[in-house]
Amino acid sequence: LVGSQGHVYAVEPNPAVAEKLRRSVELNGLTGRTTIIDAAAGAEAGNANLYVPHGEPKNSMIVGSTEGIGSEHGTVHTVRRVKLDELAATISRVDLVKIDAEGAEEDIVAGMESLLRRDKPTLLLEFNAGRYLDPAGFVKRLGALYPRMRHIDFEGNAVDLTTAHLLSDKSGEDWLLLFDEPQPRSAT
Repeated sequence: LVGSQGHVYAVEPNPAVAEKLRRSVELNGLTGRTTIIDAAAGAEAGNANLYVPHGEPKNSMIVGSTEGIGSEHGTVHTVRRVKLDELAATISRVDLVKIDAEGAEEDIVAGMESLLRRDKPTLLLEFNAGRYLDPAGFVKRLGALYPRMRHIDFEGNAVDLTTAHLLSDKSGEDWLLLFDEPQPRSAT
């Protein structure tokens, strides 16, 4: 999708997943167009605790405290945290950002607001209201940056979505939200 001139920057905090990603990129001949950053994205640079549940590496999450996390449930890794605004300062333009971070989406967006304002990339974001302290505030923050919010349905269609509908969902399901600029209307 990035074409012959594009480049993919993949930020992956889980060491085992990053290694598999690195191998996949290599096997598919994409090492020249892909940079893998072994880190978690966040609002501030530094370190973070990444909890990786046994048998469920896709459900890894940044945790504030490791208290109560027993080794029988999973592993905690201390990982580097990067601010995407700092990474983007070395990149001329970002066209697409996809975030699926098991509840860390607010923190990641806080660390990339300059990037979002500068480039207005298409933003795909996993959203689950139950994971945020202030889900309405988070959606409002994104709405201030993007005039249109849609979700990707199970058939892959981008469907209009109101904030009220999104926040009234009590199912605890994850939504794949799409924020982008509306296409200009053609003159008829």
